[in-house]
Amino acid sequence: MDENKITPELLYLFLILNILIKAGGSAERCRVLDTIKRDYKHFLSGKDLSEYQSGHGERWKNHISFAREHLKEVEYLRKDSPRGLWEVTDEGRKKYLEWVNLLQSDPALSSLNDK
Repeated sequence: MDENKITPELLYLFLILNILIKAGGSAERCRVLDTIKRDYKHFLSGKDLSEYQSGHGERWKNHISFAREHLKEVEYLRKDSPRGLWEVTDEGRKKYLEWVNLLQSDPALSSLNDK
């Protein structure tokens, strides 16, 4: 990945659903962030891993927040979850399975679902 480009939002969407589903359908925000940093950091661009010039944290965490909001808007995550808890919906599970099927057809991308 070009180190000057940001990581595509679709990757963040997939990672969030992947982590939540593998955690049984829900997880606290900190667990999602910790898992991405520990297990999927190598998929993120250097720009996303860098901190904002203002010193307000790493870019990828902000992108995760926007991706979560997008997942809520399309009803793949519950909108009424308690603060800090992220929960996947049935529609989110369906979309995740569609993406997994696509990934399995491309060996270069299949490692996204290995963790």
